[in-house]
Amino acid sequence: MIPSMVGSLSHYSPPTIFFSLLLEAGGLIKPDGTPISDSVRSFLADSRSNSYKRLFQSWIDSTNVNELRLLPEIECLGDWQNDPLSTRQFILKQIYSFEPGKWFNLDSFIQMIYEIAPDFQRPSGNFEVWIIRDQSTQEFLSGFESWHFVEGRLLNYFICGPLYWFGLIELGSKDNNSPILSFRINSKFKDLLENEPTPQTLPEETEKIRLQSNGKITIGRFVPRTVRYQIARFCDWAGIKNESYLYLITSQSLTYARKHNLSPRQLLTLLRKNSIYFPANLTKALIRWESNATEIQIQQMPILQVQTPEILETIKKSRLSRHIQNYISPTVAILIPGSEQIVLKGLFELGYIAELSRISQSDNPSKKSE
Repeated sequence: MIPSMVGSLSHYSPPTIFFSLLLEAGGLIKPDGTPISDSVRSFLADSRSNSYKRLFQSWIDSTNVNELRLLPEIECLGDWQNDPLSTRQFILKQIYSFEPGKWFNLDSFIQMIYEIAPDFQRPSGNFEVWIIRDQSTQEFLSGFESWHFVEGRLLNYFICGPLYWFGLIELGSKDNNSPILSFRINSKFKDLLENEPTPQTLPEETEKIRLQSNGKITIGRFVPRTVRYQIARFCDWAGIKNESYLYLITSQSLTYARKHNLSPRQLLTLLRKNSIYFPANLTKALIRWESNATEIQIQQMPILQVQTPEILETIKKSRLSRHIQNYISPTVAILIPGSEQIVLKGLFELGYIAELSRISQSDNPSKKSE
């Protein structure tokens, strides 16, 4: 009998390490994560369908993507080696025999493999050599009696993990909060395994990015991948909202881009060409930063420090003056505590890209070693 916990999992969330290993297998990044420029350029310039097929084939042929060691429920200890490629080929071969569009019970599939080929990933049939520990109970999973907690979980992971992430399998449950009970493959699954030409069924990437005057950039899923890649090189990541990716133009991100020979003028060209609306202040802010770099620093105290008295005079005449508590000198003012982010955004709209500096405990003179 299959332990109920094996079939009770919902689909897995793809871990970052899976994508890193996949990109490495596809020849897009080096083991240290450094992009391989020419390969990335051709990958992003290709159609979505071709790029998708390339990633899938990279996974199929990969020896460095090791699903057993990616299982979140277990921990593999020691220097023993398994063969992820032959294991993957076996599992895909079993699923390939299923009829597309027909639902199959997940527990029954796992039980079928248990009965016909329990040693599918252990050719020697030795279930005592590998050192594997259960993450939740910290118990070691040794012997054939642990099959469902290792092999069973691995089969579940393939169905509810990579094959689901690639969009080749649909998962069935009673409702969104219930365990996965069944699955079915679609026709694309067999086309990919047979290396058939991939139909151009994925939506085209024709969407434009959305800009705000405070330097916030919203990028939908169907903005061209080349544009998304370039934006990420210039901007700071700000999260995901409503299935869109959020970025921020900051002094720190521009400084990082400059170290990689990327200029604000290049960002300007990119934004003008690919945005729905282009706020006029962006040109002023980016060109000013390119000439003068960071002209304003907002310190944690919070102190506003500018390079010239003219800048502070401009701030005095704007609505940002309400956030200034005191003026210390022609180039220094104290902000009202808690107003730093508001001032940052307001300065961007005035055409200044400011930098927020935070003082660590080691920089604080009031903190002395005992």
